[in-house]
Amino acid sequence: MNAIKIDINNPDFLTEWGRLQLKEHQALISTFKKIQQYTWQQLYIVKGLHWEKITSTGETKLYSFRFSQKYRATGYRDNNILVMVNLHVDHDSAYK
Repeated sequence: MNAIKIDINNPDFLTEWGRLQLKEHQALISTFKKIQQYTWQQLYIVKGLHWEKITSTGETKLYSFRFSQKYRATGYRDNNILVMVNLHVDHDSAYK
C-alpha cells in the first residue's frame, strides 16, 4: 500500500496555517494523519472527510475536504502527494 504524502509548502496554505486557532490546528494535523493511512482509491470514497472535487484544469483536479466544523482545505494530487493549496473558514469560499 502506498501511503499518501502531504506537501504543505504552498505560501498561501502556510499563511492560513499560521492563523489557525489551536483547536483547528490540531484537527488539521489529525486529518493529515488519517489521510496518510489511506490509498488514493480509499480517499476518494471515505465519507468522513467530505472529499469533493471542486474543479479540473487539464490534468490538475482541485479537491476540498473538511477537517473541522469551521474549516475546509483545498489541495490537488501530484502523483502520490496531496499538495495543499489553501484553508477556508467559510466553507463556500473553498469553491470559488
